[in-house]
Order: sequence, then C-alpha cells, then structure tokens
Amino acid sequence: VLKEYHQVSTDEVYGDLPLDRRSILYRRNTNYTHLVHIVHKSSADLFVLAYQESFGLPVTISRCSNNYGPYHFPEKLIPLIISRALNDEELPVYGTGENVRDWLHFMITVLNHLIIRKGRVGEVYNVGGHN
Repeated sequence: VLKEYHQVSTDEVYGDLPLDRRSILYRRNTNYTHLVHIVHKSSADLFVLAYQESFGLPVTISRCSNNYGPYHFPEKLIPLIISRALNDEELPVYGTGENVRDWLHFMITVLNHLIIRKGRVGEVYNVGGHN
C-alpha cells in the first residue's frame, strides 16, 4: 500500500518565459503549457494531485530546472557540447539559438529529499537557479 508519493517533475510544464522580461518567474499556479511534447509531463502532475484530492494520498511535487552532472547521458546538451568541443567538431545550435535554459547541478536534487521529509502535503515546489 502506497503511503506517500513524491513526483519529480520539470519546469518545462510551464512553457517558455519571455526573454525580454527576466523578472518573471514561474509560480506554482502558473498555467501549464499545451505543447504536445510537454503535455505528458503536466498530465502526470495532475494525476498525482488528483490522487491526493480524491483518495487523500499525501503527495508533493518538485519542478526543477534542467540538471547536469557526472554520468549525464552523452546526447544531452552539456556533455554533447563538451565532447564536440574537445574533438574540435561543429557545435549544434538548437532552434534559432535564442533559447535560454536554467541549469542546476544534480546535487540540487538533494532538495527533493528535503521536500519528501519536510514538504507540505499537496504542495508544488519550484526549484530553479534564477539564472
């Protein structure tokens, strides 16, 4: 029997922030994006919250920015750029090259453990570097 549940989500569920307004931050009540490649992530969050509301399951959700660190999959941005630069290969530019990402070292996921232990039931925690 499941006694509690913590959903490790992503800030991607909120979509993009405008580049010309850096003071805007995601809030736990920020609307979800409806982009196809993200909807499955926001749907999972909604399922978790529905179980809390419908069955009283104690849940918490953390929505972190992108993580990086050792043993990162080689096709992910940071290890890909580093390996290509070391091999003097062309560096990829995604989309128009105007995307901005917030990155957190994987040790920040220690916060997930704190949220599990000390977080308030039903609460959504946004974890970002504000970079």
